[in-house]
Amino acid sequence: MIYSNEISDALDKFHSYIARNIAACKDHPAAKVSAFWSEHFADRTNFPDVRDFLVFRRGDYVYGIGDTVPGSPERKQQEFAMTLRSIGLFTPGAHLQALREPIVGSPLVYTLGENQLSTSYLLNAGTSWRVTELLRQHGLSDRPLRICEIGAGWGACASQLHQVCEVDSYTIVDLPENLCLSSTYLTTTMPGRQSTFIECDSASGAQGKLNFALPPAIDHLDGPFDVIINTMSFQEMDRETVDTYFAWAGRTLAPDGLLISFNAHDKAGILRPSDYLRKDLEICHLMPFRKVPAGYFNTIPYESVFRRTNTDTDAHQLISSAVDALGEMVQLGLDGDLAPLSRRALVEREQAALILLTRIRDFFYAPDEKVRQTTLARLLQESPCALTLFLGGNYWFAQGCFELACKLLEGSLEQGLQDFAATRARVMLACQQNKMSDAKFVETLAGRAGGLDEDISRIVSARDISALQNHIARIYDCPVTTPVRSAGLVGSVFARLRGSLLNN
Repeated sequence: MIYSNEISDALDKFHSYIARNIAACKDHPAAKVSAFWSEHFADRTNFPDVRDFLVFRRGDYVYGIGDTVPGSPERKQQEFAMTLRSIGLFTPGAHLQALREPIVGSPLVYTLGENQLSTSYLLNAGTSWRVTELLRQHGLSDRPLRICEIGAGWGACASQLHQVCEVDSYTIVDLPENLCLSSTYLTTTMPGRQSTFIECDSASGAQGKLNFALPPAIDHLDGPFDVIINTMSFQEMDRETVDTYFAWAGRTLAPDGLLISFNAHDKAGILRPSDYLRKDLEICHLMPFRKVPAGYFNTIPYESVFRRTNTDTDAHQLISSAVDALGEMVQLGLDGDLAPLSRRALVEREQAALILLTRIRDFFYAPDEKVRQTTLARLLQESPCALTLFLGGNYWFAQGCFELACKLLEGSLEQGLQDFAATRARVMLACQQNKMSDAKFVETLAGRAGGLDEDISRIVSARDISALQNHIARIYDCPVTTPVRSAGLVGSVFARLRGSLLNN
């Protein structure tokens, strides 16, 4: 337990730093406050006292920073269990068992093996696990690391990475309202790490092993960094702010360093996945961040890995199209089925994979439904597989062609469709096959998507087809209609396709 005197000392240092540097945030492009955070910061101050900080960590709040509604102990217990099920789908138990949460304030904690963790600390374990795995996969896990985290929340991921990685130095760049939380939490729980606040207006002196900086100070940070991390805040920024950080990363990463991004698109300034791309940063990985979303209809973030490059490749347009296709397919719940295609396109730069993903991108971004349907028909004829059958099944489900949609979805499952995409296919089929009264079926279905039991049970029990259609239409940016059959190319192609499928 950390008592108020340590917190008070940490806050005093933060207050002094903010008083000297807050004015620099006014016009700096990296310091713009997004609409998302403006709402959450509305009742916060740059100058909290000890009581404010302890209230942030009190036990009747479900989450950390963004939480505004108290929850009952029963609700807190349920939230922990649901979070554990969701995180456990992609985070090994050994990683969770290796973590020890330093307690500040009085959050509710729950027993996990030999550990006691709060829900918010557990929620960050998925991030720390994926960072360590990506570092291992790219050959950076065998040395002391210089890490920079842009937007560190209250410091939970930083705390965990210090436990599971060899950290040389850790630098956090954040807006003042959140920097007060991470700096106070980490300096009080890691007193042995020399901590420094980085000034905005000039190069600072010697920087410590634990550094805190407002956004205007980024050009005064001691680089190069082996890894730069951002979790769920690039997606909330406007395009200029994201470009500012990516340009800085291109200048600041070590030659073999990585920029690791856990974000989505179409929430603020980044409208398409390819909006993250820059010519001085090469993308070499894009896959879903988590196995299931926070809610059945929620946006699914994806993990992207970038590294420095000096090569102006001729394949830039194909890579851009591939990234768009991969990022959009993640939103449907595709995961394991994407892995080989993503690797072939972004690592091996295989031409066939890039062309297939370009056609899938053309399907997602078609200018009208006739073009979209023609593109889909070609995909299904030339590249029939679990992935394309699933794409087609979703589209025709949104269009109200349920017989064809179900045949395509059943075909995708027969072809071995995996992960949350398979759960979504089964949910759509269940709503059409009148299985909402089969309690065992619903229980089994919900059990495949840890933490989403209530969502799935509600959808299937209510046979909420319109909600499923609207969700698909939002991803595809298409209308929810019943298509009019025509004697044209689209009608004839799909008549042949439909006949073939129904006869198999």
